[in-house]
Amino acid sequence: MERIKIAALFADGERLDGQSVTVCGWARTIRDMKTFGFIELNDGSCFRNLQVVMDAEALENYAEIAGQNVGAALVKVICPDKNGTPADVVLGFDEGEAYLENVSFFGCVIGPNANRIADASFCLDGCTYKLDANNGKNNLHSHKEKGWHKRLWKAEVHENDESVTFYLEDGDGSLGFPGNKKAAVTYSLDSENALKLHYHADSDFLVLYIK
Repeated sequence: MERIKIAALFADGERLDGQSVTVCGWARTIRDMKTFGFIELNDGSCFRNLQVVMDAEALENYAEIAGQNVGAALVKVICPDKNGTPADVVLGFDEGEAYLENVSFFGCVIGPNANRIADASFCLDGCTYKLDANNGKNNLHSHKEKGWHKRLWKAEVHENDESVTFYLEDGDGSLGFPGNKKAAVTYSLDSENALKLHYHADSDFLVLYIK
């Protein structure tokens, strides 16, 4: 959720000026001054299908990030371009359902392994582990249909520091990789609107992580 400064707010034809609002849904279209999903006013009342016009100062300094739990995907990064106009600089899809396909792996966390493993196998601590051969005789990105980019991650929003963390647990032997694995990724904006990505992974067994 995000609190923004606005110049005008329209609901069912009524203009409500000077309101501080919290965006609770998909907010890509705010910059286009079009209708979007779900908003909460500072008095606690909630509306759907509103139109928002941001003021010039807020627009100039505006930055926004958005993620979703399919693949812990970073689906949007809004920041000013060279002319000061906010623009989305992340490749991705307009509809969340498209990330269930996502054959190009846009924005998502790939795992347990990203990139190719020759002959779809690896040796670790004297044991050989066989993986899905999905790129000729090699393994690419762990699994094209069951990898972490297609999994549903749990999300936790940290409103105080404007960040969101996605969590995933993956069992021993999943996709051929040993160990019970836990992974987390945090997307955040700092006070200067710099985007930060923090990855963490842990396991109860010697395991291969490559990213």
